Amino acid sequence: CCLFINANFKTNSDLKYGIATKLETELSSDQNRGRLDIDQAFVFADSENYGKLEFGNAIAVNQKMKVGPAAFVRGNGVSVQ
Repeated sequence: CCLFINANFKTNSDLKYGIATKLETELSSDQNRGRLDIDQAFVFADSENYGKLEFGNAIAVNQKMKVGPAAFVRGNGVSVQ
């Protein structure tokens, strides 16, 4: 079960800023006991002149540490000269 919390604001000079949070819990597991985990939590500022700045954890830790076939470097063995 997930809960997303987003708050976005905009100034008169077209600066957008806000917060984003993703909370997650496993309701079907007895070992979790209804504990909430914070998967994502960050603040951001976005401006057309300066770009976007994010501060915090935008990617969940379990996704950063995931190991599987998609995480390995692979190639097709063809070299182009």
